[in-house]
Amino acid sequence: MPRLTRLLSRRVLGALGLLIALGAAGIAIAAPYLPRLLIEGYPAPVWPAYGSFATVAGGTAESIQPPAVTGLQPNDALKALFRDSNGRALIAVHQGRIVLAHYADGIASETKLNSYSMVKSLIGALTLKAIADGRLRSLDQPLRELLPGTGTPSLGDVTLRELLEMRSGIEVEAHGLTAISGDKDVEATKINLFGPMARLHTGGIAAVAAELRSLPEQRHTFNYQNVNTAILGEVLARAYRMPLEQALAAEIWAPAGAAPAEWRRYGEALPVSPYCCLYARAMDWAKVAYFLMHNGTPGKPFLPDALWRSFMSLDLAETEVADGRFGLHIRHDILDRTGEALQGRFSYFMGSRGQITYLLPDQDLVVVRFGDGFQKLHSTLYEVGRTVGP
Repeated sequence: MPRLTRLLSRRVLGALGLLIALGAAGIAIAAPYLPRLLIEGYPAPVWPAYGSFATVAGGTAESIQPPAVTGLQPNDALKALFRDSNGRALIAVHQGRIVLAHYADGIASETKLNSYSMVKSLIGALTLKAIADGRLRSLDQPLRELLPGTGTPSLGDVTLRELLEMRSGIEVEAHGLTAISGDKDVEATKINLFGPMARLHTGGIAAVAAELRSLPEQRHTFNYQNVNTAILGEVLARAYRMPLEQALAAEIWAPAGAAPAEWRRYGEALPVSPYCCLYARAMDWAKVAYFLMHNGTPGKPFLPDALWRSFMSLDLAETEVADGRFGLHIRHDILDRTGEALQGRFSYFMGSRGQITYLLPDQDLVVVRFGDGFQKLHSTLYEVGRTVGP
């Protein structure tokens, strides 16, 4: 009897081994990207990070001046907001001069931090620049003219404007964000390892192109999907006839005087992922925001005035941004709390886990905040205003 038991055990173990081998072979066939995705994990918040990266060349312009007052620190309320939300870096630039620079322990002025989805707003700006330069026809140009043969026929009807406003009807993540404003995450932090988002995140548009379609019932309705930005990245690479990191460097990053940055790629020899993960110093984001908020540099505008005003939503009534508005890959809101000195509209780039860059053109103020959790959107600006003064 013991001999029979041992024989049966060996057969059971053999069968289990065979099943495991077959399962592994099936996974290797169905999801060859899986090992790399599992090793990379969710992109790290601080550089260096695992994965493949392309360098965004920097520039030498000094658009932002050194601090006027050394040692300026956040007030107690701003410190509490920063601490309680696991802040990493907080910078304020007022009238072209650094007025506040505060870092968590272990983070320094030269530390490169992950933008997550903040880089989407630069894709929006770069799209408008391509229109201004005649590389793209207009915001209402359809994808059938720009990416012929990509996706199903319904994809061809989608316009650049709909992609920028996240109203394309294209869905890759099953539960996209539908609320426009608020202190919340802005993208999925959990990926179905066998779903289309995993394939997009490791192979780019080419990996999901065949299945892309615009759903009639969702078109014209806000639905935050990374695939919209991924498609814009492919459009821009073709329009500029160069890799996206080179176009960004030439048109925005270097002219703003930002230092070299590292942009996550889908993989070795593949393009960068347009919707995520540009590792740069907080100060570089302040420089880029200052550059865009002032529409370039004196005598050399980044965009024609009408396109720049569209990007900043300056022609919209305050009531149209009062509850939060997602514009052309940039968000807009308003400061209207009674009794506060800091008032008026503001625009902002937002990334997963609390990365925020604020642009307040009326106050000539830029605020950049990095961290590992969302910090109260409006309260941060009110307390910055109290800290730096008029």
